[in-house]
Amino acid sequence: MTRTKASSTSSTASPQSSNTIQASSSSSMDMPQTTSTSPNNDSVHLVNCAGSDEYSVVVYCADDLNCDFPPSSSNYIQVGTGDEYYTWEQQNQSVTFSTGVTFNWTINSDGNTAPNYTPQGSGSNGFKPFTCYKDDQHLMYNDDQGNKCDSVYYCVQ
Repeated sequence: MTRTKASSTSSTASPQSSNTIQASSSSSMDMPQTTSTSPNNDSVHLVNCAGSDEYSVVVYCADDLNCDFPPSSSNYIQVGTGDEYYTWEQQNQSVTFSTGVTFNWTINSDGNTAPNYTPQGSGSNGFKPFTCYKDDQHLMYNDDQGNKCDSVYYCVQ
């Protein structure tokens, strides 16, 4: 499977509940997307960024085959607290993008030790199901602060 790279800027997110994060800005009703093997090619990447800061983001790509640029502010949400990576390997996690679309996901507790490109969980945007795979932690993009952002998991239809 070929993986692509993308770029991004950061966005402020605020907790909606203990397991849901909501973006603070608003935009269109389309959900952010990422690389995919699905006919629609939309995807969601669970990403860790490192450099001067360490943080995690959920990135949506409308066309995963063309996701080699920084996501727009409506296509990503920072999760967890700043200065540390989010623990992706949990049950029943979700984010609500500024578009109003909520993406829910579950990653197996031992997903981080699985081989790359193997199914490690599932997700849904309320319209269609996604399967989440462990990624090879390739560079997706550099943020505007010079941090390198790597795809840890990707979810596709």
